[in-house]
Amino acid sequence: MKFIEFSKQLDPEIFDDYAGELRILADHYENSIVIHLRVNGEIDSTYEVKYKGLNDIDPGFSLEGTGDDDNFTPIRDPLSQYDVSTKIGDTNDMKIPIICTQIAQLYERVILPKLGSEPGAGVPDFVITLSTKLWRKSCSNEFEKLIFLLNALKEAYEN
Repeated sequence: MKFIEFSKQLDPEIFDDYAGELRILADHYENSIVIHLRVNGEIDSTYEVKYKGLNDIDPGFSLEGTGDDDNFTPIRDPLSQYDVSTKIGDTNDMKIPIICTQIAQLYERVILPKLGSEPGAGVPDFVITLSTKLWRKSCSNEFEKLIFLLNALKEAYEN
């Protein structure tokens, strides 16, 4: 079992409507990772993210082609490989499940290999508890907020 604890001040240029501190707590278990993303000590939503593993079964729905009807090839969308369930929180908010899949993708591609995870090893399930306040007020810089959050998660494993 591995435990990560990390704190970082919110960037006032990105979070101009919400000041404070982001605190990351992550517990690694054999087949799951529990992540707490607290803003000023607060959390208000919990999501479960499970890897569906559709790469071997379903090629996806997006198609890429040259304009000729016969030359379409399926494209795999890596984010569609995750199933996100809302355990506590607003089930109508579609932003937070996308954020959770981005977090799971970051772990699968960057963090777990850095920790020595074997290539081809099973992707763990995630339980992500976070504060949704960061995305409620302003819609102008949501992408920058997501990048800040993902970089903070990466930073937590570098220390």
